[in-house]
Amino acid sequence: MLEIRNLTKIFEKKDALGRVVNTINACRNVNLTIHRGETLGLVGESGSGKSTLGKIILGLDDATEGEILLNGERIDSSRHKNRTFINTMQIIFQDPYSSTNPRRSALSIVAEPLEMLMSKKEAYDKAEMILNKVGINGEDIYKLPREYSGGQRQRIGIARAVATQPDFIVCDEPVSALDVSIQANIINLLMDLQEEEELTYLFITHDLSVVKYIADRIAVMCKGKIVELGCTKDIFERPVHAYTQTLLKAIPIPDPRMKKKQPFEVVNNSSYLLDGTWTEVHEGHFALMED
Repeated sequence: MLEIRNLTKIFEKKDALGRVVNTINACRNVNLTIHRGETLGLVGESGSGKSTLGKIILGLDDATEGEILLNGERIDSSRHKNRTFINTMQIIFQDPYSSTNPRRSALSIVAEPLEMLMSKKEAYDKAEMILNKVGINGEDIYKLPREYSGGQRQRIGIARAVATQPDFIVCDEPVSALDVSIQANIINLLMDLQEEEELTYLFITHDLSVVKYIADRIAVMCKGKIVELGCTKDIFERPVHAYTQTLLKAIPIPDPRMKKKQPFEVVNNSSYLLDGTWTEVHEGHFALMED
């Protein structure tokens, strides 16, 4: 469904005179394929370039180099930012509060993108139906964002994302700002909507314990580069790249007795292999390996 080819994003830091004093490679030669109906988990530490990649796919930021193809057609140009684009791709933001208008009700927030596609009455009727589907019912649909809990606000963000019936949704750390007890409810809601609406997800997160339950495949990102890609079971059971192994070791262990047995490890971030050979280590499982 979606293909990313040699995508690179470089941010330039300039001084007061407009001279470039530093450059940051947020994404480095990224190649990914996302199949229709699947959930691809994109994992990595904060600052690894995950959210930047998601924003470039949606046209919220421009790539320095590379191509993005949706159903075989290039979308990394200005023409994909027209009204028809909102029918195809949407995003669920990380912070459910800052991504909503504090002066508009939940019903108005969800109806806003629909008003570009239909009459105002039809938009509000459909928005109410969608809010009911995600668990916002009755008089609650008229409340302002500050009157909801964090989980309810994220449900509003999900409702807004699915309102235009998109095919593809970027989930930018949708549960990282929520309590653990609420995370499972939101994950289950996303999985139910995916089955009902035949959605395709790019699920961005730094929490491997979450992505394990929702992703079909996992891409591991380090310093703007994909270092390992494979099905979820392979990534968890036989990780190849040192960075992937480090991420797995960082998953919290709820049993303090088991935690004491796990050695504490400090890893030099510059030691990770980022310029090796992209090798198939197992069927459909790829990683950067030394020559």
